[in-house]
Amino acid sequence: MKISLCLITKDEEHNIERCILSVKEIVNEIIAVDTGSTDKTVEIAKNLGASIYYFEWVYDFSKARNYAISKATGDWIIFLDADEYLEDGKQSLLLHYIKEVTKMKEEAIAIFRINFDPIKPGSEKGGYDLRIFKNSPHLLYKRPIHETLTNTKKTLNAVMLPSDQIKLYHIGYSEEELTKKDTLNRNITILSKAVENNPNDQLSLIYLGREYAIKKDFENSFYYLNLLQDINDENISRMLKEYYSYFLYSSTKLNKDIEEIIKIYNNAIKYEPNFPDFHYSMAMYYLDKQDSKEAIPYLEATLNSLIHFPRNQKCRISVASVPLIYLNLAESYLNQNLFDKTISTFTEMLIFNKWYRTGLIKFLEIMISNLPEDVFEFLQEIYDFHSQNEIEFIISCAKETNFTGLIILLENIL
Repeated sequence: MKISLCLITKDEEHNIERCILSVKEIVNEIIAVDTGSTDKTVEIAKNLGASIYYFEWVYDFSKARNYAISKATGDWIIFLDADEYLEDGKQSLLLHYIKEVTKMKEEAIAIFRINFDPIKPGSEKGGYDLRIFKNSPHLLYKRPIHETLTNTKKTLNAVMLPSDQIKLYHIGYSEEELTKKDTLNRNITILSKAVENNPNDQLSLIYLGREYAIKKDFENSFYYLNLLQDINDENISRMLKEYYSYFLYSSTKLNKDIEEIIKIYNNAIKYEPNFPDFHYSMAMYYLDKQDSKEAIPYLEATLNSLIHFPRNQKCRISVASVPLIYLNLAESYLNQNLFDKTISTFTEMLIFNKWYRTGLIKFLEIMISNLPEDVFEFLQEIYDFHSQNEIEFIISCAKETNFTGLIILLENIL
């Protein structure tokens, strides 16, 4: 059995080596199709054994991918983005799975992919993507962007590898990569052409609305998503959470009529009651209006959803947002004079992340009128007072609030 690694590249000198090396031990050839790199991408790929082909960029990823497939000679193809890489130490396991799927006479494999930003811990979002498939003339990519592998003869079924055993990592949606590659504008250009060619392409409309929302162009986001009032394409059911998420997000940011916003929200939660984005958009809508009373139930629902909703879902917000949402909820309780709930929420926030500096400072600002000894005793239940780092962290936050009595108590135990 022979395996080909296929890649589409453009200015990926910072990523290409890690990508190739992550699977190099189990592939028999590397096909790199470059669409116009001006950096050392091609040189690095060549040095790692890749065969280089050049493809004129025509704003269509499927055409570039299918060109790469046409050059592959392996029985199986692993098709990775250059900013993706296989989890360390999993090459032999992946080869084992490919052999097992071959015995099953299946033709495609989906692997769990985690999108993450290296400088934002807790930002991980994930889902299954089809990245491994048989080299067959019937298996080709369609759609110019967010391309999909299809079987031109029948429905394509994929074996899903266990996410707790093997994963792909993807940094292409990190802030640094998005900025460096001008990803949003590139995607909008491609999707705009797709919609212009086919105004009834519902999937492209969703993607286009999403890209505009991420770019904070809410007028265009709402415009395109609003065209999708009657979704009838069964193939886009997997995108409905994102559709509702960004439609609601844009509606609230544009301060649309509240009845219209509530209608979108109700349709969204009817589809998926526990999707965090839906509740979060409503919470932020009311917080922006300084209406903490109305915001509270949505903040509570957001927290509950984020903590309990599977993390393998592609949400607009992530578990990294939990401390901030706790803080928003605590401050909302305080504005409503719900002091017991305020303190209990601050407590939950610090238990969740005791290094959340902004949250601890806000808590100390509220507690400064209390006896320092009481606050000291409270913090002792959360922080390790045998740790110099933790004590110094609390002291630095207390100094921000001029909580002198607490500072003295803490300095005495250093």
